[in-house]
Amino acid sequence: GKRNYGSRSPDIVYEIKGDMLHVKVKYPSSSMQEALEGQYQSGKHFAISPAYVDRNDWVYVMLLDRFDYPAFVEDTVSNMRWDFDPIERIFPQQNNLIQKENVKIYFPYQSVFEPLHLRIRTDSVSERLLGVEFEIGNEQIPLRESYMIGGEVKASTQTDHWVLARWSKNKWSAVRPMRRTGNYVYARTRSFGRFSVMKDTIPPLVRPSNFVNGGTFSAADQEMILFVGDRFSDIVSSSISGRIGAQWVPFKLQRSNSQ
Repeated sequence: GKRNYGSRSPDIVYEIKGDMLHVKVKYPSSSMQEALEGQYQSGKHFAISPAYVDRNDWVYVMLLDRFDYPAFVEDTVSNMRWDFDPIERIFPQQNNLIQKENVKIYFPYQSVFEPLHLRIRTDSVSERLLGVEFEIGNEQIPLRESYMIGGEVKASTQTDHWVLARWSKNKWSAVRPMRRTGNYVYARTRSFGRFSVMKDTIPPLVRPSNFVNGGTFSAADQEMILFVGDRFSDIVSSSISGRIGAQWVPFKLQRSNSQ
């Protein structure tokens, strides 16, 4: 939740702590305003004053209303308007379905420990990804059970090689288990954070185990063993098909150390 409006406009970051919304504003020294004026999604106006100062940043605090979330705030001194990302309320004692542009999120019964206000931010579809990138809640929030995420792939693109990935430890990692339905890629996870629908361009690694590549395979051998691994999106057993020359032969997947 951060927006920059030029060198002389405030930097704004916000986070949700329980039922409270904390808006941290870093003002340029020449444009400081005590109160921010805003509007709820219903159209009702509000004003908030700073609650405290954190390392020279002004922090505004307001109680969240689960029926009417803030839509934007304005700083009339710097002539700035700042729009909030969508906020959704999740309840533990019911099924929760959220549908936003390019994103579907389903929280089953008792998947969260307590009612949550979740910020959901989506980025526009890029030419590089052709999918959608989005952020759900805060990755520090614990979950009781996993929930389902669905991200859309560009309509003209087949989803065969697309995966839902999560940003963790400075890299993208595919989320499993995963399925593809229509133009959406779905996966289950017990983590919040930053997600993206992206094309899997990393091919699996295949290496022989009981024979030498390019060598002779004896007819007395009962098995041909290959190690197959995928460091990004795992191996889907139903997609494995083997041929010797033009003849199809049955292969069986036996998992061992993610190979």
